[in-house]
Amino acid sequence: MPRPTSFPVSDSFAYAVGLLLDYADTTLPMVPLVKGLFYLDLTWLRDHGTTFTGVNYVALDHGPVPDNYKGRLKKMEEDGLIQLGEVPLAPGIVAKPVTLLVPPPPPEPDLGRVARELAEWVGRGRRSVDLSEIAHKNVAWQQAFHQGGNGTPINMIAALDQILEPDPWLDDPVDPRERAAVPDDMEEL
Repeated sequence: MPRPTSFPVSDSFAYAVGLLLDYADTTLPMVPLVKGLFYLDLTWLRDHGTTFTGVNYVALDHGPVPDNYKGRLKKMEEDGLIQLGEVPLAPGIVAKPVTLLVPPPPPEPDLGRVARELAEWVGRGRRSVDLSEIAHKNVAWQQAFHQGGNGTPINMIAALDQILEPDPWLDDPVDPRERAAVPDDMEEL
């Protein structure tokens, strides 16, 4: 199959994969790549009100992953955009590098910043187990995994809690003057 000459930016999942791999010097192990996608989408949701890729995320035992990520990546490999590999490390342990074959076009500045920061974060010598441990701290993953098991959809709005800074005034007691300014019928909201 001939290699494509351009990257399909209309496929936002493929474009996000391409950007993360490009900023990671073309190769990432599978787990860091899918964790990078999760946090890219969370960051985009926080900053823009929607995920970038538009895909749903599900809970697996190693943390949140894009729904059908293996099928999506396999399609990218069939299209000649990436190469999926397997490298035996020890008996029963296999590294699964994902390598970019066709560079994506440059993104708009905000997307480029987010993808670059996340590619650096997941690729900065972090082991897959370390990234899974960080993802396991996400309350939406915990809820989905423990209530429904593998493959349970993750509530991305709830997942935002992991990347939002705590708002200390929410825990402060209500000032009596502020309370007096709120009509009684607003208390139910």
